[in-house]
Amino acid sequence: MNNFPYDPSDDDLIAVAITVDRICDSFESSWKQGRPPEIESYLNETAGKTQSIIFAELIRLDIHYRSLNGNLTSLDEYQSRFPQYSEILQDFSSQLADSHQQIRRIGRYRLEKIVGRGAFGVVWKAWDEELQRVVAVKIPRNQSLSEVERNRFFREARAAARLSHPGIVSIYDFEEIDGSPILVTEYIQGSTLRDWTRHHEVDFIKAATICRDLASALHAAHQESVIHRDLKPNNVLITEDGQVRITDFGLAKRSDVESTIAVDGAIIGTFSYMSPEQADGKASSVDGRCDIYALGIILYEFLANRVPFKGSTSQQMISQILHTEPVPPHKWNASVPRDLETICLIAMSKFVGDRYNTASELAADLQRFIEDKPITARRLSPQEKLWRWVKRNRLLSAACTTICLLLLSGMTAMLVMHDDGKWQVNVHTDPPDARILVYPRDPITGVPDTNIKYEAEGTTPNTLRLAPGEYYVVAILEGTPRFHHVFRKVPPRGAEIPIGSTKNRFWQNTGPDTIDWPEIIIPSQTVLDDMVLVKGNQITIPDLYVSTRVFTNRDFLKIRPGMIQSPPDEPYYPKGQDVAIHFAEEAGARLMTANEYEYVIASLPLYPELQNFLHTGKEWTSSLATPEQIENSSTALELNPEFRTSDLIGLAVFRDDHPNQGSDKLNKNQSDSYKVKTAIRYGGSAKIGFRLVRPASLTTQIEQPTEK
Repeated sequence: MNNFPYDPSDDDLIAVAITVDRICDSFESSWKQGRPPEIESYLNETAGKTQSIIFAELIRLDIHYRSLNGNLTSLDEYQSRFPQYSEILQDFSSQLADSHQQIRRIGRYRLEKIVGRGAFGVVWKAWDEELQRVVAVKIPRNQSLSEVERNRFFREARAAARLSHPGIVSIYDFEEIDGSPILVTEYIQGSTLRDWTRHHEVDFIKAATICRDLASALHAAHQESVIHRDLKPNNVLITEDGQVRITDFGLAKRSDVESTIAVDGAIIGTFSYMSPEQADGKASSVDGRCDIYALGIILYEFLANRVPFKGSTSQQMISQILHTEPVPPHKWNASVPRDLETICLIAMSKFVGDRYNTASELAADLQRFIEDKPITARRLSPQEKLWRWVKRNRLLSAACTTICLLLLSGMTAMLVMHDDGKWQVNVHTDPPDARILVYPRDPITGVPDTNIKYEAEGTTPNTLRLAPGEYYVVAILEGTPRFHHVFRKVPPRGAEIPIGSTKNRFWQNTGPDTIDWPEIIIPSQTVLDDMVLVKGNQITIPDLYVSTRVFTNRDFLKIRPGMIQSPPDEPYYPKGQDVAIHFAEEAGARLMTANEYEYVIASLPLYPELQNFLHTGKEWTSSLATPEQIENSSTALELNPEFRTSDLIGLAVFRDDHPNQGSDKLNKNQSDSYKVKTAIRYGGSAKIGFRLVRPASLTTQIEQPTEK
């Protein structure tokens, strides 16, 4: 046996022993909790000769626990990770060989490898030696179940075993072996929905199809009086041929922290997908519509690329699930179809009676969407939403009614005296603690007026009082180089909450005179990758970081994974100017104004990195068309007179290709090759791309309108 490369006399042996014990205990504890640890992270806690001692002990433990869990690592893999310890690793070659030859068994099942872990326990791929078939064997994490837990396990397994549907993983057997209850199910070759979506593009039709198939499977289970109660992406399997299968019916009802409700008053569940009646601890009122709610959350995640509620504590999550309405998915993804969003929001209604009555009704509406037919679901009116809130909050609503009656006369007088038409605007940023500066935009040109500045008191989250109009907002993280420039809108009083709006147009009414703006996500400095610094004139044009290429499908997929299937390096063509503004903001930048485009075009000879500027031919600016530009626009003349306004007509830059000039080459008169022209802002047929730009500093130097 080789000697370890250390000399004990050089170390304080007691200190070394204490360090080795501490690190090995932590390493072993991680394995016992079902979290395979990384050896490298533990080695980084030591240095020198002590590290080689710890390495040998960690390898010994790693081989032992990997052998127990059926996922051994080869000697070659260890050596590729730790070439500096190749001599030590040779001493473990026989232990590895013996471990590879060991076979774990439980009853007639030969356990081959672990294929999953969850709240319930460990899932093994196994071989049924009696029936000669591959199965999945599920063994509880806590094998010492109480009598009550054991009875519940077999009762729920017995109920789930009655299910027979192509969308549900079949249960073959359930028994107790050597004091350990096990569940034997059909083995599915595939991956969880969570893992599958990380490697596959999912458009709206595909999302609706997956949810339709899940709804059909749920309906079959509900017909047998079996409720899942813990439906989530990790409990949905996608087979290799793309079939959807639900697993863990009944297993989710265990009495651990991630299981669903077992008895009244017990809050047990996977919070992100938990229905309000589950979060309220009312087990007796839970029926199949809690699964419909969870499926609505899964659909929401497809549409918005996030779950609707997040919190750092269980109390925060429960409060949001019970009292906070979800932000409509189109706020996060402006291209979400209205009908699909309606289906999603109805499925996840807080009031049980407002959801689909059965999963088959949900599946039918999803099929109508897929076939481009009218859906049956309808959204609640504001009055209906208020009534639902009153029913959920009886005590609070009664108190509010009493207070309102007492103060009505005085409040009426105050409103008459002080209602100036302005809104209290709540501003949120990610990360928080940002300083907020707001500049009104000219209602005709859209150019911000830097002579008027509103600054919110303190840092975000904070509030400003603003009149209806369009605004240019600067969010600054003091003490860091991070900031963002975005567009926002304050609606006139009485306006309806916009549907399908982009971030620059969206707002959400949260009180009689209060609205929330969409959250401003402040990007990191990596947004400057692939940008070149263009020096401004320091008068009307600031220094700008300009992207060297047009925004592509690949860029879009970074924001909305799986939403499109076009070639990734092809330009992404938004459906209008506002959509371009929306995705530029989400990418951490903004669009150039028309004046900034003209300045950059004139400066192209100085910046060879921009030699392919405007190679797509057309790019959106953030500018609106002036009345003079609209009056002289052939595009505007094609519209009815009432539509010839800056609300519907914006400005884009068009390249004029001349027959004798290479379109991608710089020429002496670059400005002659490009023209700022009007374009229809919404739903136009012209393919107009866009380019990202970032101010080089957080100063609020913004171009002002020039005299015509």
